[in-house]
Amino acid sequence: NNVMLLRRRLRTERLKRRDFFVGSISKTAVSVLYLEDVADPETVKEVCRRISAIDTDVVLDSGYVEIFIQDGKTPLYPTVGNSERPDKVAAKLSEGRIAIVVDGSPVVLTVPYLFCEAFQVTEDYAKSPWYATFIRIIRFAAFLTALYLPALFVALFVRHRSLMPSYLITLVEQARHSLPFSLFWEVLIIFLLFEVVREVGLRMPKAVGSAVGLVGSLILGDSAIEAGIASAPVLIVVALAAVCNFIVPPYMNSNILYRFLMIVTSGIFGLYGFFAATMLSLLHMCMKNSVGVPYFSPFAPTDFAGLKDFLFMAPLWAM
Repeated sequence: NNVMLLRRRLRTERLKRRDFFVGSISKTAVSVLYLEDVADPETVKEVCRRISAIDTDVVLDSGYVEIFIQDGKTPLYPTVGNSERPDKVAAKLSEGRIAIVVDGSPVVLTVPYLFCEAFQVTEDYAKSPWYATFIRIIRFAAFLTALYLPALFVALFVRHRSLMPSYLITLVEQARHSLPFSLFWEVLIIFLLFEVVREVGLRMPKAVGSAVGLVGSLILGDSAIEAGIASAPVLIVVALAAVCNFIVPPYMNSNILYRFLMIVTSGIFGLYGFFAATMLSLLHMCMKNSVGVPYFSPFAPTDFAGLKDFLFMAPLWAM
């Protein structure tokens, strides 16, 4: 069915398909689709090689295939894209991507997958380029806020208080005067509590999950302040970072782990650790590939044509 939906949107003989059967027990049909003369032949060969090399008993979903074909054994950020929207997958195919369709799964994988793709939304291309650019800048700013605001807050107020205005230090101290532990541990504890509440909301039935998450957050937040377990400034920072994390869904889970790492590093080493960890993570991301394509393209290496469709979105006729 997924292949049929894609062929309805790309009515061309150049849309090629290669079939595989993966899983020694399940014998699951896996199809590789690409546009001839658009997709890179070497990339197609590499994808087919990785699928042929999968050694497992059963494949029940496209996520099984994603784990085996991704670059690196345990990457923090995904190097394989996925989508349930036929129009989005068709657009990726027209750009030279390769689609991987797994029988019985509504989610189609796409490779190569670049870091910048998470900030591109299908609806952007139906809007004014000016508004789409404005929204993408907001997404990117929220992404950075979710990653670095808590760590920067901890580094400044724990290790480098002399760099902060005196009235802010006084404000935070007055809010925390009765707390029995340091600001560093307070931020970590509040983040862990938020993750518990979020997981409860996800595991509950959809009819009550959102309500349980919202009520739980309000009650815990208000009660924690009144009981002297948490302070209002920390709750504001945690809440802002947590909300901003939802704006880029493909990196939501990865950002949580990276954010904890940044908080711990900043709490121990201050701003020196903050900037060192940031630079090391950027260098690592610049060295990553997705099926042979630089993961940080169009930044590293710089591709000015690709920059027309990242933060700044040029009109379709100009791409």
